[in-house]
Amino acid sequence: MSLRNEVIHMCKITKKTALILVIAILTMNLASCTRKEEPEKNVEIEQEVNNGNLLVKVQSVSETLLNPIKLNVEEVDIKPNIKPYAVNDDFSNIVNLNVMNDRMEDWGEKRLTEEELAKLKENLFFIKEGSEYNTQIYNLYEMNEYASISSFVSTDSILSIFHVLFSATLKQVEENHLYEKLKEFNTGLLEEQMDIKENLKSQNLIDAVDNNIAYLLTGELILNDEINLDVDKRIIEKANSEYYKIDNATGMDMSSLFPTKSLDYSQFKPRGHYTSSPTLEKYFKMMMLYGYFPFNLYDENGNELREETLAAIMMSVSMARNAELLNNWATIYNITSNFVGESDDLTFVDYINAVNNVLGSEFEIESLGTDGFIEDFYKEAYNFPAPQIPIKKVVDDSMTQKNFRIMGQRFLLDAEVMSELMEPMSRPLPSGLDVMAALGSESGKEISINNPENLEMDSYSDTLIEFIKQFEQLDKHVYEKNIYNAWLNNIRLTVQKFGEGYPSFMTTKAWDIKNMNSGLGSYTELKHDTVLYGKQPMAEMGGPEYLKAVVYVEPNVELYENIKGLAIYIKDYVDSLKGYEFKLEFAYDNFFQVMDKVLSASYKELNNEVLTDEEYEELRWIGGLMEGIIIHANKNIEDEEFSWLIPKDMALISDIANADFNGDMIIKKLAIGNPNEIYVVVPIGDELYLTRGSVYNFFEFSDENRYTDEEWVELYNSDSRPERPEWIKGIMVE
Repeated sequence: MSLRNEVIHMCKITKKTALILVIAILTMNLASCTRKEEPEKNVEIEQEVNNGNLLVKVQSVSETLLNPIKLNVEEVDIKPNIKPYAVNDDFSNIVNLNVMNDRMEDWGEKRLTEEELAKLKENLFFIKEGSEYNTQIYNLYEMNEYASISSFVSTDSILSIFHVLFSATLKQVEENHLYEKLKEFNTGLLEEQMDIKENLKSQNLIDAVDNNIAYLLTGELILNDEINLDVDKRIIEKANSEYYKIDNATGMDMSSLFPTKSLDYSQFKPRGHYTSSPTLEKYFKMMMLYGYFPFNLYDENGNELREETLAAIMMSVSMARNAELLNNWATIYNITSNFVGESDDLTFVDYINAVNNVLGSEFEIESLGTDGFIEDFYKEAYNFPAPQIPIKKVVDDSMTQKNFRIMGQRFLLDAEVMSELMEPMSRPLPSGLDVMAALGSESGKEISINNPENLEMDSYSDTLIEFIKQFEQLDKHVYEKNIYNAWLNNIRLTVQKFGEGYPSFMTTKAWDIKNMNSGLGSYTELKHDTVLYGKQPMAEMGGPEYLKAVVYVEPNVELYENIKGLAIYIKDYVDSLKGYEFKLEFAYDNFFQVMDKVLSASYKELNNEVLTDEEYEELRWIGGLMEGIIIHANKNIEDEEFSWLIPKDMALISDIANADFNGDMIIKKLAIGNPNEIYVVVPIGDELYLTRGSVYNFFEFSDENRYTDEEWVELYNSDSRPERPEWIKGIMVE
């Protein structure tokens, strides 16, 4: 497992007879978790026009390390001190059971059934489907406050509110900062290619640049309603044809730019949070063009694809000679890398360095068109790092080869797990349980290894166990590499096992399954929010004191400290971006209030201390704080009105992997519906209370479609809703 980052910073620009650019190549390596170490490189490019031929000079060598993200996380040093407990046969030691039944009945809800009571006695908790009114994570908490019903603040509710903040932050950065940079970059690179073409004589270089112009013109069609450029009709026709396939998300089809290349154009269908505005839809399609469309070095038979390779080289030269292009590329790449991770594919830096190694410090651009150069370039390319997320032999093998992408899709730790646990014939699609098991979920491991369908892949158990060992030994700094990894760490802390001293409900095998469900819910939100960037694996109140409505927080303090630290980092990082005005202060301030309250309560609970009346009163209003976060996170920052308000449904979906069955694409999805309810027997002082709260409602299924959230909500609310996973049924009452 490894991550690689090549970040470009322009350090110096002067203009005499030649334009000089200094490009610092920053490579980040993680101990015990890196690619094969590459030579230290730094490129200084000088170029001029000499006798009608473009002259390029390259020199200088050095390397700088990019700092990982720094999380402000408080060390957790506590020894839980809660005595084991159980429910009496007659339930007499749950002091508020009758009161809760009465209050629910007063508010039009049913009293607890015999089956539900049996689950409480067996597991100290049960989960049931939420009512039609509980469409958001906070609804039940507000109902509890109104009805004086005791609340259980679940890790699910905190994780889900964090997702709301992350998604809103990323959306605002993309829509109000990166989108304009993206437009400037594409237009600038197109103009550079058209400019460089004027100095070319070799037909193979002209053909390569023409392909690039068609490729970038496709981008202009995505980004702009109208374009006015003096371009050959043949090139315009290619661009129009490619744009049609992208805009209509036509599925598996041959590229109009490179007719031998097969692509899954359904990947260009905007989904996740990218359906919330026309600008984000354009941003999605454009970044997918840069991240998904490969310029391959070889075809599936190992033959050199010189036309595509020359096209990538010519774009690399254009990028290297234009300071504004470099700055825009660096801004987009650096920010998205900090959120999601580094490219899993080759960049223009790899190509420029290879050109330098072949031609030396000075060369005419026409030399790039010679057979001798391209042969020597391929010798250099032999040492290029291969993608770490390979595509199993289910579709066009050329996609598995080393390739250049302007803004490559990102290497993700979890995607590597899923990729290695896929086989084209025996197990063409992975499961979210693969990732939960790798992150340390005992239930995830047990269910996965005992699933007969998984064992059809001979190496499944051994490979999964090896990944579990690797994640156990993973240096903690890997989780500080980027925000995506830090979120994965939150999921790891969610699915961890809890032992002696924790509340009895947390120490059961049934609760381990509940935590796995929580982890899968948060993982679904993570994949939903980052669907654009990650490379997908492919195979191929009142009454006596003891009857007060109490509030109990699921006391996972290590998780809460990490979530709070990550939120602090995201706020400070985005607030520091040059040229970007941060407008989510209120939402973050509310979130930090929530985190302070749940942390304070959790520490006291684990020390077996009873919260004060004032603390209970503050926690009873936690639903209102959550609602405020969601409102302000969805505020329309352009017109300053609350025009987005709150999405009606919490339900969302993300596709995570694909397989091609003889031309029929089958796509694996993870989804969450509207929240379920959880009822938990908790210890407060020397007494037991029944509490209730909200938890994720997780689904996993496969079919031929990619769904937007809106399409999933329609399916979720229909009679065709997919079945829940079998493993949840043991802790759920229908």
